[in-house]
Amino acid sequence: EALYKDLSSDFTSLDKLIEKLRKEGHTGYVEISFFNGKGGGIIFFQDGDVIEAMVGMEGEEIISGQENLDKIVEKAQNAGAYFNVYRSSFEEPRPPLTETVQERDMETAIALVEEIMKDAERMLDSMAKGKGAFVESFRRAQLDISEKYPFLDPFVGEFEYKDGKLRFLGDVPVREFVKGVGECLDLALEKMPIRASKGDIYNKIRPVLESTVEKYEEVRDRWDLKALLPNLFP
Repeated sequence: EALYKDLSSDFTSLDKLIEKLRKEGHTGYVEISFFNGKGGGIIFFQDGDVIEAMVGMEGEEIISGQENLDKIVEKAQNAGAYFNVYRSSFEEPRPPLTETVQERDMETAIALVEEIMKDAERMLDSMAKGKGAFVESFRRAQLDISEKYPFLDPFVGEFEYKDGKLRFLGDVPVREFVKGVGECLDLALEKMPIRASKGDIYNKIRPVLESTVEKYEEVRDRWDLKALLPNLFP
């Protein structure tokens, strides 16, 4: 839900906006779009606390982390930007994953997805010439796809990818988990600051994933990964 749209840094102080959202116990995010159209960022809130923040411009390294919030605010104000404030529609946390018959398969699925994301992050950050570009794009994609796949909602906290490690605490069928992450990854590619078509990007990713494909040969057929991840497992 959009609370404020197109607030300009010419008239709105980002640090004061953050302070206001903190006092209101805001759960949601602030989207930052630079005037020049060549970058932006995002600041996530949960119950008034900043839980993640990142900002970047084309050709520059991404600045991320709560500890760098002051730098992020300064960069946004100096460069000039528009701010959009959104509130999360999610109200209550979901229960953590309990032990089920699919637990072993889910552990395998998490390991598979982690390897895919780690390989994609390494290659895409290199193409974007900025560490953190992939994570930012994936986070944005999570927001867009969370209505279809609630476990990907970053405010729920069931799915978290950080520093090459994936943590998942949700309770969904394995195939839905893999398919949802695949669609989120596909959407993230559209948001990457890379001057290349999505088809060209996939053509570069597939060779990188060859060893992963071989490692998970058994579940590839059983889960029909070709249907779940058609762009990655042709």
